[in-house]
Amino acid sequence: MENFEWAKEAVEYLYKEGIVHGTGDSKFSPQDNVTREQFTKMIVEFSGLKGDTDFAFDDVLPDTWYYDYIKTAYSTGIISGISDNLFGTGNSMTREDAVVVIARCMNIIGIDANDEREYSVFFDENEIADYAKNSVELLYKKGIINGMDEGIFAPKAMVTRAQAAKMIYELCKVRRK
Repeated sequence: MENFEWAKEAVEYLYKEGIVHGTGDSKFSPQDNVTREQFTKMIVEFSGLKGDTDFAFDDVLPDTWYYDYIKTAYSTGIISGISDNLFGTGNSMTREDAVVVIARCMNIIGIDANDEREYSVFFDENEIADYAKNSVELLYKKGIINGMDEGIFAPKAMVTRAQAAKMIYELCKVRRK
C-alpha cells in the first residue's frame, strides 16, 4: 500500500469485514482500476442485500465468481448494465457511475439522505453527467467523497481500487451514524 496511506485504514477495515479481497499473492493492487464487477461485489457485500431476479446479460455467465453479486445488484435496482444485454464485465468503473451506484444503495437500504455538510461545487461540475449530479452532491454532503486535488471531481476518470475502498469505507461510517 505504498503511496496509498490515505486508503490503508479503509482497505484493512473492509478486508476484515469481507467486503474487499486482494488480487492474489497477498496484494490489494490499490492503483489498479476497479472493474464494474469488482465494485458491484463491494457494494453488495456492504449492503447485505439479496436478490433473485433473472437477467439477460450476455457477458455474465452463471459459473463466474461475480454472477450472484450482479444478480443481486441488478434485481435490487442498485446497478444496471451498459446496454440491455451487456453488463460491461471487465470495464472499469467511472467515478460518476460509482457515486450513482452508492447513492442507489443508500436509498434502497435506508441510509438517511439528510445533509451533513454544505455542498461545494466542483470546478468541473459541467462535466458531470446529468444522471449523476444529484448523486455527486449527496455523497459530497454525506462526506463519502471529497473529489480530487484542486477542487475537481473528475467524473469520467476511472475509480482505482483504493478509491473504491475509501468510498465504501466512508459509506460504512455514514451507515453507523
